[in-house]
Amino acid sequence: MPTPRLPLAGLITLSALLALAPAAPAARAKAQKPSVKISGLSVNQVFSPPGTKIPYPDSQNRCYRMGGPSGAPPSVTVYGFVKGVKIPASAPTTVVFTTPWTAQFGAQIGTTTGNWSKVLYHTKGRQQAAIYGGPQGPNDFYSYSMAPTGGATSYYLTGQYKLDVTTTVNGKALHASATITLACG
Repeated sequence: MPTPRLPLAGLITLSALLALAPAAPAARAKAQKPSVKISGLSVNQVFSPPGTKIPYPDSQNRCYRMGGPSGAPPSVTVYGFVKGVKIPASAPTTVVFTTPWTAQFGAQIGTTTGNWSKVLYHTKGRQQAAIYGGPQGPNDFYSYSMAPTGGATSYYLTGQYKLDVTTTVNGKALHASATITLACG
């Protein structure tokens, strides 16, 4: 006995109904909880993931790129890149940079306190973030610290760079920390 065939109109109708039918129940996506994570630090436009130790000499010439041919760049700036998921703009936040120049010029030079949106800035579409190599997704933010100008920057390039971010969401404290170490001189 031959297999029954649907007429073309019936086949089109069946195809349309199948396309509109809900897919098999997918596993429900886990609701994201507020979280904070350090994506990396960038010294003079050289991005490094947390935990990086840059020796001298360095096969990737990162010390040269940060310090220039003399090892004494005109300025030293560190950008810290933070991933913040479900953090309200009004969340109380403290950002602390510990750098080779912190001990010389005082801890207050690298500490900023205020609402999340006032101390961390969205990276997406920001030229500074692009130049310093940070991620630019919807939950990516940055802050930065600069060595005071006028001093011998060669003293302040080598050392440890650390970023601590603490924020409070719905009464719960969230903290993230990351360090990179440079041995450029």
